[in-house]
Amino acid sequence: MTLKNTIKFNDIKRETFEILNKNPNISSMAMEYLHPRNTHPESLRIYNGILNKNNIFFNLFKHVSQTLTLLILSIIRKEKFFFGNKIAKNVDILFISHLTNINQLSDKNDFYYGSLIYDLVKKTKLKPLVALINHTWIQEKNIKESFNNSNYNKIILSRTVNFFIEFKHILMLLREGINLKNNIKNGYKKRTISNHNCFNAISMSSLMAMRTYYQIKKILEEKKPKYLIITYEGHAWERLAFYAAKSINKNIQCIGYQHSVLFPNQNAIFRNLNENFNPDIIFTPGKISYEWFKNEKISTFSKIYVLGSPRSHKLEKENKISYKNNSILFLPEGIQSETELIFKTALFVAKTYPQRNIVFRLHPVLNNKKYKQKLLNRIKPLSNIVLSKDTLQDDIFNSSIAVYRGSSTIVTAILNGLYPIYLSKNKDFKTIDPLFMINKKDRIALSDEDLIRKVILFEKLKISNKHKIIKNLQMYCRDYFQPLCFSNFLRVVQREANLKEIQDV
Repeated sequence: MTLKNTIKFNDIKRETFEILNKNPNISSMAMEYLHPRNTHPESLRIYNGILNKNNIFFNLFKHVSQTLTLLILSIIRKEKFFFGNKIAKNVDILFISHLTNINQLSDKNDFYYGSLIYDLVKKTKLKPLVALINHTWIQEKNIKESFNNSNYNKIILSRTVNFFIEFKHILMLLREGINLKNNIKNGYKKRTISNHNCFNAISMSSLMAMRTYYQIKKILEEKKPKYLIITYEGHAWERLAFYAAKSINKNIQCIGYQHSVLFPNQNAIFRNLNENFNPDIIFTPGKISYEWFKNEKISTFSKIYVLGSPRSHKLEKENKISYKNNSILFLPEGIQSETELIFKTALFVAKTYPQRNIVFRLHPVLNNKKYKQKLLNRIKPLSNIVLSKDTLQDDIFNSSIAVYRGSSTIVTAILNGLYPIYLSKNKDFKTIDPLFMINKKDRIALSDEDLIRKVILFEKLKISNKHKIIKNLQMYCRDYFQPLCFSNFLRVVQREANLKEIQDV
């Protein structure tokens, strides 16, 4: 993928890696610009300034506006570093997860770690604590009842902190951005990338990484866990979380749980940075990503184990390939631009193909009243499309085909019998499709019209052929998301940390 005339994604990968390795400090590591994750359009959005020189000043104006808004909010909200349950002074394992919807607070199982944390409470003497990064604007006064219904201790990392701390973070990032820019004299590519990084130094993602670092560090200092476990996708804050732990106690085992799908051209998650910013252990959801990490030589600096995934489960209702034309299930990611793209296609199919029912299932990140109402207003004239209110289990059971782009939920859908069709935009299946290693042109729709053709072609197949296709896909998906294995987790804990408190299961 070409980014400007002479700069490609591979150049950005190489140059940002060199910049970070030469300047491994808190401020440089917090800069999301220096952590190119993959070539998914959402991941590449931050590099739009290199595509068009005129955008660089627009990006600066956008970041300045957002930081001013953030500072105002920090005064209004007056939040502490974190809030939630009253917990014991010491905990054994600190999990970092994510709050995307208030309903998560009362769930027995965590959205990312599944039943793992609940099993720790029920089956061992270990004391876990879950710190949720707040991706909503929920405040402490609105969540107290939800916390009381929880099965284990949870706290929420505040969306803003003290005004002076936020301002300090802005200054630290600005100074480091200017310092990196001024220290690079030679090399057109490195200078260009460093200049753009300077203009993006105070992005919301970078400020979130700084804030999260200090929040996690404070929790680690107060609670003194033996283990830190975080979701691991290649973001800046993840590296800082590891550094926070190792700067406090070198014996804290730092684990990154690579819980989701890997995309083509995956990069930041595989990087061997300064040892203080690397995970000691990486858990993967299955054999596919385990082998991928091995091939990238990650085992030279991190130990890799298969943990499994809550997304692997076979749903309770058995969903066989039906002779009937069941609903078409649309599965967008938790990204508004991607959701809008898929929603437009869902509307087109509903209008053009009225004899089929369409189910559009929002990702939990966007499943809020305001956004849902906007979508509901757009589907009012159509009787054959609904915005799902059901569980994933019910949506899958009542569907036979799933349309997706970057959503990892497609793996669960396939495991439960649905036929996948990737919705392509500008032939981007080579950069987004999580099934890119096994996908075929029969399962890639190059336009809205082509999607309908692909649906009709599948429906015309004999039932035996449908079964054969899906069985082959399921073989791959079983290796991608294997069942979550609590005993594997305990074995790793015993072997790597020798925690005597663990009971035999």
